[in-house]
Amino acid sequence: KGELSHSNLSSAILDSRVFIPNAFSPNYDDLNDVWSPISLFLSNYLGNELGEYRLRVIDRWGEIIFSSQDYHQGWDGKIRGERAPEGVYVYQLHAKGIDRREFNRRGTITLLR
Repeated sequence: KGELSHSNLSSAILDSRVFIPNAFSPNYDDLNDVWSPISLFLSNYLGNELGEYRLRVIDRWGEIIFSSQDYHQGWDGKIRGERAPEGVYVYQLHAKGIDRREFNRRGTITLLR
């Protein structure tokens, strides 16, 4: 006969976190070519991965030039397919973590060429 083993199942709710870079350089050198927040342990309170995630990038005239509900998708530094000018842009982020912590962040990003 074979041996029988029992294991305990454990789960932990980890602290959700978001880090938002303040600059990027979409110059096609494979270093910082896409801007996006970096997140850990985000999901909605039901455990569905990233059930609440909204990201927007806004130009100096108040136009939304990038938006996404997919945390895998970042801004490539283009506006309607054309290279955005170097400068400062505003971002708005809303996300909810697995620990029910909400992130409502806004700030600026510097696009460098």
